[in-house]
Amino acid sequence: MHEKLREHAGGEEVVRIAYIFAQISQMNKARSSFVLLCLACASMRYGLAGAQTSECAQEARSEGGASSGAGVWRKSCTQGHLGHPPKPPRGFPLIDETSEPASTYSTNEPPQTWETSATADWMRFVPDDTPLLKMSIPGTHDSGARVGGIAFVAQAWSISEQLEAGVRYLDIRTRRTRGQGVHALAIHHSFVFQDLWFNDVMDSVVAFLRMHPAEVVIMRLKGDEDTAEEGSKSYAEIWPDYMAVYAAYFAKVTSPLPTLGALRGKVYVLDDNADFSFGGAKWTSAYYRIQDNYEVYAYFNDYSDGIKVSLPTKREQVRQYLDIASDPQNRQWVFNHLSGSAGMAPRDVAGAGAYDGTNAAAYYHVPYSGKQSLGTVIMDFPGEQLVYRIVKSNFQAPEACGAKTFRVESAHSWAEFRLPVGVETQTTEIPAGAYNNYVFPTCNRVSWTDLTFVCKQSDWQRTQGTWDSDGLCTGSVPASPWVAVGDR
Repeated sequence: MHEKLREHAGGEEVVRIAYIFAQISQMNKARSSFVLLCLACASMRYGLAGAQTSECAQEARSEGGASSGAGVWRKSCTQGHLGHPPKPPRGFPLIDETSEPASTYSTNEPPQTWETSATADWMRFVPDDTPLLKMSIPGTHDSGARVGGIAFVAQAWSISEQLEAGVRYLDIRTRRTRGQGVHALAIHHSFVFQDLWFNDVMDSVVAFLRMHPAEVVIMRLKGDEDTAEEGSKSYAEIWPDYMAVYAAYFAKVTSPLPTLGALRGKVYVLDDNADFSFGGAKWTSAYYRIQDNYEVYAYFNDYSDGIKVSLPTKREQVRQYLDIASDPQNRQWVFNHLSGSAGMAPRDVAGAGAYDGTNAAAYYHVPYSGKQSLGTVIMDFPGEQLVYRIVKSNFQAPEACGAKTFRVESAHSWAEFRLPVGVETQTTEIPAGAYNNYVFPTCNRVSWTDLTFVCKQSDWQRTQGTWDSDGLCTGSVPASPWVAVGDR
């Protein structure tokens, strides 16, 4: 174990402290907590700080190989950053994501630069006293699931890429393993080992938080995703080894409804383990409202158990929970899973056609019109447009378009389309209609087709529809807050 701690901490001093800890623990267990604190501080000093600008990857595996699930500690330091990061903008950069080369569903490509440059530090623009339940937070389901074939792969982006793209909720699922005398936590999706270990995940998270200290990573941490390997230790025996290295990066917050400021620079755990506590808040908290009907079947009828659902029903559940989260009266933290499998592959549930997948259903249900809470939206294969729109919903755009009126007249009638104050990219739609004022011996009508106005470059612009006046007598005025009519 001392060799493995040296491998992670990178300093002989850490090993010496570990040895002293073991000796004192045998002689006087009352002092062990003090020495454990020293060990954690030393590991921070020699390991995490020392890895800031270095790239390293050291592996030690059992002869069974990765696929056997025989876990070992594996150090895989993430890419360091040389020099100083670019100067951040004064406020969150509001972009019209519809004009960018991306979609609501990701491919195997890394996330687009336009999106990562906007979202890597997005939480720094949110006030400290903001409750997480009132935020719009992008998340991923089975965040480490990238191998195993179409039935098991749930993500195209690595953990690091997800974080850079703005994802702040990770779903990490572990299995207890053993190999070469070292007991560790492997990352699994069901029984499929993801060629990833818990320390790999933490190395990526820690590297990200070091470069973006105002951010928070919410981590649902699940135990026993698959049956533990025979002979492996318990979580109570394995977890302290990880804490000896990473404890400084876990928030000491157990409230189920924390504020952002209490967590900055830390991992906030949602504990999803029955027999051992990872710390943080319990995933089963009554303060949470979770939609996770994950058994999704194409277009068959829903099952009576309420768990197995058709894809159309799943899409409707996604929309319903977005509405619940955005309700100003809501007092629960909403976790809305767009993900699904069983009857369909995860990628088909997420992106089955331009408008058929759950990702697109969520995106088109929440057009950006300023700040609103969407809850924590948990996705498979999230695309840049969807992630960015969720993040953008945390911010109120400055006024971009003033109120503006368009008018059409006939000899004895008129109609006005009175557009409100708007923000950049906001859309206002008006249904087709007509208004007539009969003055003997003729009708005097104004009419219009379906109209669409978009706030662009600080001005309302008509992008669809026409209006006119004529002598017809038909038509009616639609129920719209943006239409006024009268006589001349």
